Amino acid sequence: MAAQGLGRAVLRCFLGDPDLRVVRTGGVISEAGQDIWLVINRDLADFARVRCVAEAVAAAIEARRGLIEGRECE
Repeated sequence: MAAQGLGRAVLRCFLGDPDLRVVRTGGVISEAGQDIWLVINRDLADFARVRCVAEAVAAAIEARRGLIEGRECE
């Protein structure tokens, strides 16, 4: 609804910042931050395919770290 001009919303930076329909009206709420965990089943962790995907996911998150943390827009 906020994207349609019908009020305000608290959004994660990586959701709100790239959306041209919304405007950031305040700073980053540091208390709302949380860690990102990548969980892998212990029985599958040694498979090359699983490690490859885990590394790709970690790299993608790291590449967008500024956007996720609210320091830069995409």
